[in-house]
Amino acid sequence: MSNLTFSIPYIHHQVEDVPADVKTLCLSAKQATSLSYSPYSKFQVGASARLTDGKIIQAANMENAAYPQCLCAEAVLLGSLHSQYPGQQIEAVGIAVTTDRELKGVAAPCGSCRQQLFEAENRQGAPIKLYLLAAEGDVYEFADMKSLLPFGFVL
Repeated sequence: MSNLTFSIPYIHHQVEDVPADVKTLCLSAKQATSLSYSPYSKFQVGASARLTDGKIIQAANMENAAYPQCLCAEAVLLGSLHSQYPGQQIEAVGIAVTTDRELKGVAAPCGSCRQQLFEAENRQGAPIKLYLLAAEGDVYEFADMKSLLPFGFVL
């Protein structure tokens, strides 16, 4: 038996030091929170993807009274990209959250969304950078989805 550990590599950008292209992507995700349909949780999530051609696409979470049928912003984003931009590669994804409650720190994708992003990265054969916008404006950067889902799987 071995006790093993792993660490999650990431870069923490202070709000004043966020690179311009990352700031644009994250502000797009923040704007996308206004597209959220979240009357039950009031937890608005916006996601933006920058394709390799520079185009930025937005999406937001969609709730439903049948609560398990809700769609996370990341899932809406990936579905839209797959159907509207087939064959295009995703260079980076930015995620932002707004809520009627105080949000402490940074909100990260749920396990299901991590797996979906992991599979999208695997399908395209190239890393997808992930940027999480914290409530205070700082940005957390992950080089690829393996960083957030080290034991992800594909069939």
